[in-house]
Amino acid sequence: YYGEMADVPAQEGSSAVVDRTVQVVIDNALAALLKPFVSSDETVRFAPRGPEDVEQADQATEYVNYVFNCDNPGFLIVHNWFKDALLCKLGVVKAWWEDETRVEGQMEVPLSGDDLQDGMIRQHANYLGEEDGVAFLGSVVKDGRVKIENVPPEEFRISAMSRDVPSAIYSAHVPLNVTRSDLIEMGFDPEIVETLPSLSGSDTESVVRTARYQDERFGDESLDAPHRSQERMALRDEYIRVDYNGDGIAELRRVMRVEDTILLNEEVEHSPFATICPVPMPHKVFGLSLADLIIELQKISTVLWRQMLDNLYKSNNPRPVVSESGICADGSTAESLSDNAPGAAILVKSLDGFRFDAVPYTADASLPMLEMVGNMTEERTGVSRAGQGLDTNALRKSGQMTATEMAMISAGKNARVEMIARIFRS
Repeated sequence: YYGEMADVPAQEGSSAVVDRTVQVVIDNALAALLKPFVSSDETVRFAPRGPEDVEQADQATEYVNYVFNCDNPGFLIVHNWFKDALLCKLGVVKAWWEDETRVEGQMEVPLSGDDLQDGMIRQHANYLGEEDGVAFLGSVVKDGRVKIENVPPEEFRISAMSRDVPSAIYSAHVPLNVTRSDLIEMGFDPEIVETLPSLSGSDTESVVRTARYQDERFGDESLDAPHRSQERMALRDEYIRVDYNGDGIAELRRVMRVEDTILLNEEVEHSPFATICPVPMPHKVFGLSLADLIIELQKISTVLWRQMLDNLYKSNNPRPVVSESGICADGSTAESLSDNAPGAAILVKSLDGFRFDAVPYTADASLPMLEMVGNMTEERTGVSRAGQGLDTNALRKSGQMTATEMAMISAGKNARVEMIARIFRS
């Protein structure tokens, strides 16, 4: 996607251009996929089963859309969710309820130094604490909201042979951005958190993660924490089916731990993960991505482009051939040959010993091959060049299309993308 192709190295002194088929197809498919999901104010619509459900369905629709688009960045969540799936086989989002507290009606009360009066203030139901001789009073209100977050594919774990997330024996989120301070804010005992080991460099190694950040060109020292509170932790948020209470029936439990230290162990009703795959395989969680279908074609196009440009360079800039009889004795011939600027003079002793060795232009023979690769890209992905806004009439002799031909192209273009949209919607 970034045009970094270490497995197709360019020869020294030759063209190093890289075809960008993966990027073009992914971005065009993403634009087509997003449109039906975000073009309306209602990302989700609840359908009533009967007349008595109409009002409740309307309220549920308004509430869920408010939570998704206002309490959470709905458009960016969908965008990143779909792009992860198109590039990395699986798009993962995590949705959970997060408890929050806020203080209302806070007021400051100076302490007088009188033990009886100050004691009454400290025993007040709304006493929040004190600092520098001032007591703080206020009402602590417990609240919360639904949080939805994209999970990087390399941070998602699921047990082998799983058919889907709800029935998986094990699924987990292994975030790489949780700090020691974040664990304390989650409500875990600060004394326990302080004893936990920080994330090691080997824990952050991932092919996908390395590819994602390779354009930023930072070194390992950039990951060092400036303060102990900002040290990253090897937290695992796991959802495990296990017979914890010994009744012979496995229940789903949520376990949060850092290595062998368990911070949370509670029974839950369901896993918070939702996954999508653009090319699903039956009875599997991981299918194929659109990138999987065209990476090979990008390599072929890259080689063809390099060969075409190399041939064009050599045809447009033929190398001179000078025999010994044409070489000047003072060395001016060799010096002038080193100047490769267009139109630069070449000093020779005699024109009889000088000629240009022209390279035949054969790059045009590669054009049909590039066209065939483009057709293969359309066949494999279903994302047509007509659907990408290219002029399909450009190479037609008449430059005209009948209404029937136009209708057939309009009905058939990007049919695969429409199918992927239906898969994502389900």
